[in-house]
Formats: sequence, C-alpha cells, structure tokens
Amino acid sequence: MNIEAYNKIAHWYDDYTRPYLEGVNGVPDSLRLKQAHIARVVIEMDSLTSALGLDESQCLIARTIALLHDIGRYEQLVRWGTMSDRASVSHSELGIAEIKKHNSIGHLSGTEERIIFAGILNHSRREIEPNLDEATEFNCKLIRDADKLDIYKVFIEVDMGDNEALKMTAYLDLPEEVGVSDKVINDLESGKLVDYVSMQNRHDVRLMLLSWVYDLNFDYTRAQILERGYFNILSEGLKHEENAKQALERLELELRTREIAKGLKEA
Repeated sequence: MNIEAYNKIAHWYDDYTRPYLEGVNGVPDSLRLKQAHIARVVIEMDSLTSALGLDESQCLIARTIALLHDIGRYEQLVRWGTMSDRASVSHSELGIAEIKKHNSIGHLSGTEERIIFAGILNHSRREIEPNLDEATEFNCKLIRDADKLDIYKVFIEVDMGDNEALKMTAYLDLPEEVGVSDKVINDLESGKLVDYVSMQNRHDVRLMLLSWVYDLNFDYTRAQILERGYFNILSEGLKHEENAKQALERLELELRTREIAKGLKEA
C-alpha cells in the first residue's frame, strides 16, 4: 500500500462523513465525540507503528484500519439513534457493509482488503477471532491497542465533565450506582476481560475498561497507560468498593509486572 492509495481512502472518508456532520437538525455531541475519537486513534496508531519500526506499507494499512474502524457509528446513530451495539447492531459489521457498499477500498489488493476488514471486525470484539494468518492477527492487535488508548482518554474526560448526555452514551446508558456486579468480579478474578452483558452500572463499565489490561498486545501501550495515569484515574473511584479491591490489585500487578519485565530486559 502506498500514500496515494491511503489518500484516496481518506478523501472518501471525508466525503462520506460530511453529510452526517452537517445534518439539518444539528450534530449530536456523541457524533462529534466519535469523530474526534477516530482522528485521535489515527494519531495513536501512527505513534504505535512508529515505535514498532514498521515499514511504510504496514503503517498505511494500520492507519487505514484506524481511520475506518468506527465508520459504522455514523449510520448506526442515524438509523437507531444510539451508539450502543447492544441496542442496535454491531457497528463493526455495519461499517464493513458501508465500505463495501461504496467500494471505498476496492483499489487495494485482495490481501490488503482482507486485513483491513478483519481489523475493523475484530477491533471491538471481546477476543480476536481464531485461525487468522500472522499479518492479519498482528493488525487486529494494533487497532485494539490504539483504540483502547484513546477510549481511556475519552472515558476519563467524559467522566470528569458535566455533560450527562455524553455520559449516557459513553456508559452505554447504564446508571451511576454504588456497587460492582458479582459477574464482573468473577470475570476479573478469572483473569478475563469483562463481558459486556455482565455490566449493570457505571462502576462495572470502569472495571470493564480496566480489564483491558489483560488484552494489551504491546509494551508501548502498557507504558503509555502508566505514563498518562489512565489506570490510576479510572481505578480511583472504585477503591472504596470492597469486592473490587482484590481485582484492582491484580490488574495493576499485571500491568506493572510486564512493564518491569520489559525494563529488566532492556537493561
């Protein structure tokens, strides 16, 4: 893949999203939030691929996945009035359908198309689908890490803000309640990602986000989460929940132990 091929996709993306962002009834804050998120994930991806020393073609394929990973959110919001997959459809599958409908990456090779579609499909799944080839699985890991880095940022900023409509979107329309669900704790104690269907309130969502520590693929990502203070900020409001303390300790140990191991290896 070369820069001309990427620029063609980026131009299509701008043309595709413009009508949604210039809606006659105004643009929902949640859509502007998503637009900004996508732009930042592209930047996160560029930083990650640079840190990994990938070549230009690899970087551009990864950047394309970052640009298109949430494109299904636009049509999802228009059709269903929500960005909750649980209340509508998979935004990843919808995004792939929209890309195919417009043939927006048809100028790429079959291999490049396949990798990009797999990256979009797997960016939001609980786990990457099995039996993928090495290059495809690698790109799925890239987008999952880049996406997580910015989602942490978005959640923290929304949580600290006073826009309740945005909070409802970010927290999947779940209420702010005391307590943590037993199913969420069970997932964490088993060293698993929290299942979306287990979440009953916003504390559960915060723990779901923190459980992503078990699904980070690159040392760069772990280092960024620590350096930016994301883990400490998200866990702060949960420390008074007795049944969450042990899970939080385990998550922090997982994050810091790998970072320490990386430092020892480099010494």
